[in-house]
Amino acid sequence: MRKTRTTPILILILTLLLLTACGGGRASVKEVPMEDLAKTMLEADTSLPEMKTVDDTVNGPERYFSTVCELDYGKVKHFFIAWAAGGTADEICVVLTGSEADAKEAEEGFQKHIRKRQAMYETYDPAQAARFSNALTFTKGPYACFILSDDPDSVRAAFEEAVGE
Repeated sequence: MRKTRTTPILILILTLLLLTACGGGRASVKEVPMEDLAKTMLEADTSLPEMKTVDDTVNGPERYFSTVCELDYGKVKHFFIAWAAGGTADEICVVLTGSEADAKEAEEGFQKHIRKRQAMYETYDPAQAARFSNALTFTKGPYACFILSDDPDSVRAAFEEAVGE
């Protein structure tokens, strides 16, 4: 009976395939309740003024969402919007969509919103308009975010810690 070397080679190949399949994959982000996410992010920047918030649990959420983003509301799973009660430019928006592609589209919508708001503030409060140069938009998995605050990096870090990856 002749010994073959195919068995050890097959075992080696299968082991390598299993190792590459288990390692290096991207972990998915967590779906966090918007109320909790809003609280966490708003607390991250202690310089924020009094903020009003709205999320997808209100009556007629589409009309609120459409004020900050032109994304087809059918692509929205959940969202929250927080804005300064006293009329300053501070604003934080997060949307959870069904896919990374939808999140990118939402980010583009947030960027349009930023341009519109900046133009509006330029007409009556140039100091607030100047703050828009520090506005932050980004995506993480199916989430898209817009942050305008004095400490957007802390707000982003709070978001990333909350949703993980």
